[in-house]
Amino acid sequence: MKVAIVYTSIPNDDTYTLLEKLSNGNDVDLIDGQLSMKIDLTEYDMIGVVVGDCPGKFFKAFLNYISKYFPEGRETFLISTYEGNSSFKAVEKILNKKNYTIKGRYYCKTQEVATTGFSGLFRRRGEKLPSDEGLAGAVEFYQQMVK
Repeated sequence: MKVAIVYTSIPNDDTYTLLEKLSNGNDVDLIDGQLSMKIDLTEYDMIGVVVGDCPGKFFKAFLNYISKYFPEGRETFLISTYEGNSSFKAVEKILNKKNYTIKGRYYCKTQEVATTGFSGLFRRRGEKLPSDEGLAGAVEFYQQMVK
């Protein structure tokens, strides 16, 4: 099965850590849904969606990418890098219009991070990032989705 993961994130988000873990030892193509030019996704049997911390206009660009470039009628799975992410609703609305079968959804368990020192320059106070348990669970979820 040929699998792609289309993702959205901002640079200080741990989405890249998650993507690295998902792609490690797995045959999957990672596609940035904000920066990628049109990529022919018709060759993929399954197109997963990973949503990280993606505010306002960046998320709108991501939704536009899904709407414009996702082919009709594929299987998909959704992974969020943090609990309580309501972004799936907007993504699912587009995928439903394109006759996608959503095999599952996974929300990473999160942990609150400190904002002191150098990392405090780039992180928001009380920001929640995926825990090790959440990342491991996402990898297990991914492996179940592509079986």
